[in-house]
Amino acid sequence: MPGTPDRAEYILKAIEDGSLDESVLDDNIDTLLDVIFDTMENGVNKAPEKFDVEDHHLFAQKCAEESAVLLKNNGVLPLNNETKVSFIGDFLYLPRYQGAGSSIVNPTKLDKTSDLLKDYGFNLVGCSRGFNRYGRKSKKLHNEAIKLAEQSDVVVLYLGLDEVTEAEGLDRSDMRLKDNQLELVKDIKQLNKKIVIVLSCGSAVEMPFIDDVDAILHCYLNGQGGALATLNILSGRVNPSGKLSETLPVKYEDVASSDNFPSHKRTIEYREAYGVGYRYFEKANVKPAFPFGFGLSYTTFEYKNLKVDDKGVEFEITNTGKVDGKEIAQLYVGLKDSEIIRPVKELKGFAKLFLKAGETKKISIPFDDKAFRYFNTKTNKWEIEKGTYDVYVGSSSEDIKLTGTISQKGTESELPYDIKSLPNYASGNLRNLPDEEFELLLGHPIPSGELSFYKKNRMVVDYNTTISELRYSKRWIGRLVGKAIPWFTRVLIKFGNRELANTLIMGVVHQPMRGMSRFSGGGLRMSQLDGLIMMFNGHFWKGLHHFNKEGRKYKKLEKAEKKAQKEAAN
Repeated sequence: MPGTPDRAEYILKAIEDGSLDESVLDDNIDTLLDVIFDTMENGVNKAPEKFDVEDHHLFAQKCAEESAVLLKNNGVLPLNNETKVSFIGDFLYLPRYQGAGSSIVNPTKLDKTSDLLKDYGFNLVGCSRGFNRYGRKSKKLHNEAIKLAEQSDVVVLYLGLDEVTEAEGLDRSDMRLKDNQLELVKDIKQLNKKIVIVLSCGSAVEMPFIDDVDAILHCYLNGQGGALATLNILSGRVNPSGKLSETLPVKYEDVASSDNFPSHKRTIEYREAYGVGYRYFEKANVKPAFPFGFGLSYTTFEYKNLKVDDKGVEFEITNTGKVDGKEIAQLYVGLKDSEIIRPVKELKGFAKLFLKAGETKKISIPFDDKAFRYFNTKTNKWEIEKGTYDVYVGSSSEDIKLTGTISQKGTESELPYDIKSLPNYASGNLRNLPDEEFELLLGHPIPSGELSFYKKNRMVVDYNTTISELRYSKRWIGRLVGKAIPWFTRVLIKFGNRELANTLIMGVVHQPMRGMSRFSGGGLRMSQLDGLIMMFNGHFWKGLHHFNKEGRKYKKLEKAEKKAQKEAAN
């Protein structure tokens, strides 16, 4: 990330006192210069002055069409032109097509569903906003949507997460959609209408409405051409072919890490080990809402004739439906009775292919150097465990179509642990793990995550103390700062200004003291921060004097630098 003036000073001091070897600085500068020169040679100087905006936009649309995942469809999709249909949702008018923070991009062109519907020939009853995406309830919007739904046979609901719920630098507080969206689904269901859910969000969400709706299309954050891509899928102009790259749980409490996250300590314990996503759900026999690799199509596929050899797998896929489509075949590998803690199976390859209706194609997926290996913490390198491995080919991690086996000689190195001493990890029982077993896997005692108090509710402030922890500082000034900023964020959230509240949470509330200097852009020097820490630790006047003295020193330096730059320019 961009540096601040303090960093150069500290590097120079470290070289002068011998704590940093000058060769380390030289190596880092060489790396930076390599990036600069390579970028200029291969990028800036060769960048085209013009490009075809429409061609690039079409590519963005194609990417969105390929990646959207059809999670449920009882036959309501694709929509036909006779059925009376209404489109409802805030995201119709302003699409949620990208993330927030440093993932924000400037689109050359942005499709909006509300502007495109007229081109699809739907028997359209109308469109309605239905809800406020940030969660503020509006009876007017809700009632308008209900009135529109009453006149329809099918209701297409565009739901999702807003831009400040999913943002860089902070964690979501839950996995739920906003209550006003869920209430709208519930009330429309009472009308006995067919419901199609279109989701716009960058990650997994709980879907309590799964059994109450007729179709679910998860579009994720599908870019500037996403609105047109979604309508192409809903209308049947495009056959959906995306598959989930994550497991969607029924509820957050089903996830192995939910025992330890969010943490209420200064540390987070990743006790779940391998138990992330499908690796946990299958091993622990926990049923997800939708499994890893899952995705429906408007056609069907048949797998047959699996062959397994040292190079990989080969098999045939037939499109057994009436429309052309694409399928993503997935290769998984597992080892029963392993002496290593591992999931039942792991994804080791996949391939996507297009098949016309009735067409059969032969496909191969190779094994690579990662197909059978594990990392041995005792030898500190990748190893292969000896055994007969199960090979699975399917359309998702749950929907396995073909199975086979292959033997591996293994590297026959010493195993990293005795698996009998890790019974819960071996069995997949990764909830409420005993401390002793976690420490054995960790290789050392569990670090304490508790705050260190020298007396009741009082602590010594240092560079790693966060702003929110200042509420335990020795002096009133620290306690005031530590309580005021979190209180202010709660006020902002209550009055609907979630974006500013998130900015404060990201950049201030949970920021260590050292970060305040880093993020101030030179406005607060590290030596001035030392003065603030003195004040928070009970030496108010001494700290204030140090803060002001260092501030005057840097102002003189800045004036001298500007004067030198001016003289050099002349």
